[in-house]
Amino acid sequence: MSGVQVFAYFLLFFTVANTLVTEKQILATIKFLLIGSIINSFLGVMQVLLGTIQPDMVIYFFFDSLIANFSLGSRGLERMGSLESLTIMRNSSLDGIGNIFRAFGWFGGPTIYGWFSTTLTIFAVGILAATPKSSSYLIKRTKQAVIWGSIAIFLSWTRSAWLTFIMGTIFVFMFRRASSTKLISKRWWTFGAALLIAFALLVFVGSVFPNSAIGQMILTSIGGANAASSNAGRLETAKFALEYFLTNPLQGVGFRNYAYIASHGTVVSSIRATEATAHNTYLELAVELGLIGVFAFIWLLTHLFVHARILVRQHTATKWHALGIAFSAVWVTYALICMFGGNIVDPKWMTCIWLLAGMQFAVIRVLKSHTNTVQV
Repeated sequence: MSGVQVFAYFLLFFTVANTLVTEKQILATIKFLLIGSIINSFLGVMQVLLGTIQPDMVIYFFFDSLIANFSLGSRGLERMGSLESLTIMRNSSLDGIGNIFRAFGWFGGPTIYGWFSTTLTIFAVGILAATPKSSSYLIKRTKQAVIWGSIAIFLSWTRSAWLTFIMGTIFVFMFRRASSTKLISKRWWTFGAALLIAFALLVFVGSVFPNSAIGQMILTSIGGANAASSNAGRLETAKFALEYFLTNPLQGVGFRNYAYIASHGTVVSSIRATEATAHNTYLELAVELGLIGVFAFIWLLTHLFVHARILVRQHTATKWHALGIAFSAVWVTYALICMFGGNIVDPKWMTCIWLLAGMQFAVIRVLKSHTNTVQV
């Protein structure tokens, strides 16, 4: 299944990169992405308000008339003690059917909604902040995408999504008028300082208002009783993955076989989250594919970021430059979020990533057809 998914992503990338050949098609695709971002974020908000819909619920309704793993409200509200999860019954014999639903991305938990919303919202923030005012045809949709996306990210209780959204937003506003995104420059030092100040302010707000809803959400993100088990689990996972990699740095166990190794060959439907994934793409690939796999992944991200600099070098008063900033922000934040997520084949999230990669190549091809506008 993983091999088929990877091939499908490559086919999507190749198709998009070679199908969009005019500026009109590019703009239509961007509008499509923005509308998709709005719809996804809206569904994420509804999931928070109405409950987490799992494939089990649909399956049990049609097969056994039972409900399993029904959760009302967001993880944030639950962790603050406002709501509690409700589990009526679970029939593990139907888990296989539920996994088929999940494999095709028909259902997603709050984490996937958070990551997906973050990726598209950062893209929208880049366009909104760097697009010239005369391009009003994009402003309305980008504003809607940013508003709904921000709400969905906050309510998803996905701490890595919060971190990534803050970092991506700061990156956009630091570089939106830049003519280059070279990794060694004054802007990058300023960007780092701005990040430190932003996170220090978050901790300060949480410490000054510890009993408020915002304060509790901030504090449980960095520690405290409600986050202790989650943080401990991730540290345990990272330690296992790192030790296994150092023992076998060159020979991986095979793509998507991390869970089998981490659970000592006892992969079942009830496997703990800390065993199902390394919660870190780099460590997970190191275990599965060794050094070659990690270097290949880092090279891919680096190439996409450097490739986007062709757009960034265009005049700041053009849509090309705005798209360059938007794409650059996506790759920077994706590299960060991979520190917290280990699944690089989730259908919804990866479809979005490869679609954006294909769009970037298509945009640059269209730009080069306007040879008089390209900045060397």
